[in-house]
Amino acid sequence: MSEDSQTEVLFLDVLKDRIDSPCLEDYCHFLIKEHAPENLLFWQRAENIRVLETMKDTEEEIVEAFDELYDLHIARRGRFEVNLPADVKSKLITDLKEKKLYKYSTVKVAQKHTYSLMVQDSFKRFLREYNNQSNQSLNVDNRKRGNSVSSKKSSDSEDKVGFFKKFSLKKKKSGKSENSTEESPSVSVDSTRSSFSSTPENLIITCQN
Repeated sequence: MSEDSQTEVLFLDVLKDRIDSPCLEDYCHFLIKEHAPENLLFWQRAENIRVLETMKDTEEEIVEAFDELYDLHIARRGRFEVNLPADVKSKLITDLKEKKLYKYSTVKVAQKHTYSLMVQDSFKRFLREYNNQSNQSLNVDNRKRGNSVSSKKSSDSEDKVGFFKKFSLKKKKSGKSENSTEESPSVSVDSTRSSFSSTPENLIITCQN
């Protein structure tokens, strides 16, 4: 498996976990530290719209969700404005403000763009930082034991997959293999309203207020 494929598998694992997972929580805090949580928040809001669309009698909730998404992420100087390609943003504004197309398909392209940005940029930096911290902890432990780092460090300790497994990510009971990647960016499993309370958005908003 290529390095990019490994990264995406890990990223999907993080997105599938609930907010009490150390991996998702740590990634959220990393984004806050970098002052760059907007892509994850936008992705989550779009994902919530996708889930709402599968439920009955949610038309008003969907309109409210789109209004909130626009005000926070699309409008100029929105609190969490996302950096979208000009053509994608222009079409999104037209579809929402002029055509009133309150459907998940309206935001799907923009959601996929923010997903790709996270996989290729912020999530890779997050992994590098955590690998560095892991290696530093290993050095300290080895010095305490009087052992050399070289005698203890395995190649897996610097491998993304090997390192991330230390967090014991909780797998969804879906019967899928560990390395399976469903079509991104739609990774939600729970379609109940109660699932919306456990999101990266809540953690990030709480930490920034």
